[in-house]
Amino acid sequence: MVYIYKCIFFLTGDKVTYRRTPMLFGILALFVTTLLFLFATKYWMLALARILQGISDACVYTLSLTLVSDTFPSEVIGTQLGRVMLFQSIGIAAGTPIGGKKSCRITIIYYYIVAYNTRQREKGS
Repeated sequence: MVYIYKCIFFLTGDKVTYRRTPMLFGILALFVTTLLFLFATKYWMLALARILQGISDACVYTLSLTLVSDTFPSEVIGTQLGRVMLFQSIGIAAGTPIGGKKSCRITIIYYYIVAYNTRQREKGS
């Protein structure tokens, strides 16, 4: 399904001369779908948020490649797109373990803060 939307956004980005506006709408849509995840209370809300997030991610990913193509001269486009793909792969591979480690550490610190505040309130009462 994402590939269908990638094709749609590719064709849209190819026809639009100023590609930054649709890119900003895609980034804004990613932000809104992340908020949908935060405030979802039912399973269908999570499913809808994930579908919308996939569509907006297809927009951002596709248009970011066209922005790279617009920014650099034709002699170095292949090199620059290769770098983008390389760092995207590194980010995907490294982002999950790093995010999990940070999340675990933040969660443990959060529990210590809550326990400390609870203990302080009990002492004060």
